[in-house]
Amino acid sequence: NGIMRYLPDKGKDETRFGAAVSRMMKEAIVGEYPHLQIDYSKIVLCVGSLEVPETAKVKCNGRIIKISWKNKTTTANSDRAILVAYNSAKSAFFFSAEGTERRAGKDSLRIPESFVGDSVELWLMFKAEDGRSISPSSYLGKIAIH
Repeated sequence: NGIMRYLPDKGKDETRFGAAVSRMMKEAIVGEYPHLQIDYSKIVLCVGSLEVPETAKVKCNGRIIKISWKNKTTTANSDRAILVAYNSAKSAFFFSAEGTERRAGKDSLRIPESFVGDSVELWLMFKAEDGRSISPSSYLGKIAIH
């Protein structure tokens, strides 16, 4: 669980969940009231010690989002990809928690038909084979679903 990787600021009496929400409120909410917006590129879904890919690319073919990445040379190849898509128009998340192994260099996510015509914000992260470690999330951008 990535949210549990957040730690409260020293001297503050808050939970890890509270620390995660606080960080998002400080960093991802932009603008001046009443014209506030969410900067999805600043939302961190999880933090961890595993490496993020050196590069990642996204393509959308109908309802299938294809992600490819290039690993750093020191990375464990058995980590599993986690893909997360957020549809703000429907306030709905869709994700794949058991993706391909990192060594594959690619994965895909079939988006629900109800998302066609909308856009989704997309994140990629990896979890260790034993499930005990996770990478920081990487924001991949906003993708239109056709």
